Amino acid sequence: MPHELHVYDTTARTDRMVLRLTDEKAGAAGFMVWSTDGTGLALSIADGNAHFEGRFSPSRPAVSSWRLLDLATGQVRQIANISGAWFMPVSWDRVRDVATATEIGRDHTEDPTRLFYVFDQSVAIGKARQVELPAALDPWSIRADSSAKSALGLEATNCSQGRCNALWTWPISDPRAGVRRQIPSRQIFVAAFRPGTTNVFVQLGPLPTSSPEPQRLEDWGDLGIQPPRVVSSLSNVGEYFFFRGDGTAIVLGTVNLTAHRGGLVDPENGGSVSLPLDDDVLAGIAPR
Repeated sequence: MPHELHVYDTTARTDRMVLRLTDEKAGAAGFMVWSTDGTGLALSIADGNAHFEGRFSPSRPAVSSWRLLDLATGQVRQIANISGAWFMPVSWDRVRDVATATEIGRDHTEDPTRLFYVFDQSVAIGKARQVELPAALDPWSIRADSSAKSALGLEATNCSQGRCNALWTWPISDPRAGVRRQIPSRQIFVAAFRPGTTNVFVQLGPLPTSSPEPQRLEDWGDLGIQPPRVVSSLSNVGEYFFFRGDGTAIVLGTVNLTAHRGGLVDPENGGSVSLPLDDDVLAGIAPR
């Protein structure tokens, strides 16, 4: 059956727009991200025989296409195809007409990737370039800042006390210029740019071999010389987070589906409130 995209107006509580992404033969719509100006979506489409199946029993696509969708007109531009993996869009700067993506599932959906794709009309008209990431990164962790000029991702590596994650950041235009950061005594669970800024927020916790201690959310600024700022302790709520679209609040959630709990955190002063969450619903929402 065809896949539809519903753009929902939370104020009016109605569908603002319904767009058909695929027909009966074109397969399944997959990953997507908003454009920098909120007027479009970069998305991936896989053939009808592909099944991602939530990481459990995937069937790799024969072909995955990378597309740019204009929400005002419904027009779709296809910019690249790959075989044997899913495209995972990372960013789309509509002003500069530059889009980026990575891929997932070529070997297994849990495996890291070193592949990054850049569609830049000023460099190669109508073509996407394949470039190498600074390390083998978890594709789920790769994110761009709101201006689509910088990106980050997590690398699974070794610390003195066991396995841990290192944080990589790099300019969108040149992944080879990536910078690596690691805290030997702490685990980096999640990292994200705060919308409207280049500040990186990270969720930290103890390593598996360390003594139990609360997780915490830190503002690492623009990764310059300023020391990290502890925003909030996550001892009571939260195992992952994402930002509200305007960057004024952090939404905390949990991967434990039997504990429907979460919270909202003020990124400026750390003030927080708890709230019930339906994780199944939360996982499917991309707020703007």
